[in-house]
Parts: sequence; structure tokens; C-alpha cells
Amino acid sequence: MRESLRARFPDADPAHVERFVACCYYQAGQYDQTDDFVALAARMRDLDGQYDLPGNHLFYLATPPTLFGTIAGLLNQAGLTAEPPGAWARLLVEKPFGRDLSSALALDRELHGALEESQIYRIDHYLGKETVQNILVLRFGNALFEPLWNRRFIDHVQITVAESMGVEERGGYFDNAGLLRDMFQNHLLQLLAVVAMEPPFRFDADRVRDERVKLLRRCGR
Repeated sequence: MRESLRARFPDADPAHVERFVACCYYQAGQYDQTDDFVALAARMRDLDGQYDLPGNHLFYLATPPTLFGTIAGLLNQAGLTAEPPGAWARLLVEKPFGRDLSSALALDRELHGALEESQIYRIDHYLGKETVQNILVLRFGNALFEPLWNRRFIDHVQITVAESMGVEERGGYFDNAGLLRDMFQNHLLQLLAVVAMEPPFRFDADRVRDERVKLLRRCGR
């Protein structure tokens, strides 16, 4: 962690780097071992007490999608998905979310067996890119473009995926997931939705999501 921070932020104050690194902890364990999740829960309770934290926990699953349901279930068994008064627990999973509709619905059922819908975040990290987020500002907050960004003035839209990185070491992942599942029905459709969705009546997470969904449903007809 220290080496990575120094390489990425060479001008960072070394004291700040050390303060941050001192707050990072590593807990070894297996995805499918109940005892390891119980040990994780105990470690997190200790850290909450050490730093006088309220017990807010975010679980970011940077794992194979086939393990999402297993991990969610074991987090639940260890009591880590419970939300005591004044605290929250969230589970964050990235795409791909299943291989098709039936497998995605099955995965949803697994996650809902361990958490409430309000605790689950399904994300596409592409939407976190600054350029993508700026599209919303360019569309709806720019007095020059906002009145022109519609079918009366735009003939068509082309979205180009200009990747500078190849498959590299991810051949096994692409063999399993497939390039279309990895790029097209995730990154590109989400980007299309941001470009073409109607303006939400309020800019909060649920309203923006609803407008993207409405567009994708119309495209699927």
C-alpha cells in the first residue's frame, strides 16, 4: 500500500501516507469458510471499538461473480449484514451480474436471502469515470447544449471503445464472461443511457437510475 501510494502520489506528505497506511488492515480467509467470516466479524468489532466508530460497514466484493451469493450468505451468518441502531451495512458488487436473465434473477434471490434491497449496490465502475459523470453536467447544466441535445438536432450518436490495454492477464475471465457481456451490455449500454435518457425531475440516485431504466426498456422493444 505504501509503495503504491508513493508511486501514484509522489508529492504526498510522507506523514499523511503513514497515517493512512497505519489504518489499513488485512484479514486472511477463505470465501467459503464460516469460521473465517466469524473471525472477520470479531476483527471488525475490535476495530470499531479501537477507533470509536459507529459500526458502518461496506463490503466491496472484488471477487468472481459466482461467489457473490456465497459470500453474502456467510456475511449474514456472521452477523455482518445486521444493522444495529445508528449503523448501516452495505454490500457492493460489480458487473457482470449473472450470465443471462435467469442467472441474474437467481443471484438476486441469493442476495435478498442475506440482505434487504436497500443494502445492495450493483455498480458498473465505468459510470464512476469523471468524463462519464461530466456528461450529465454537459447535458442538463449547460445552457448552450441542453436545448439542443434532442432528436430534432442530433442525427445519430456513435460510441467508440478505444481501449489502450489488451486482454493482458485476463484471458481466463474473458473466456468465461465473454467480451460482449463484459463491455457491451454493461459499459456501453450504461453510457448510452447517460447520453440519451430523459432529464430526471430530481438528481438523486433513484431518479437517475429510473430514467436510465426507462430508456433501456424502450430500446429493448
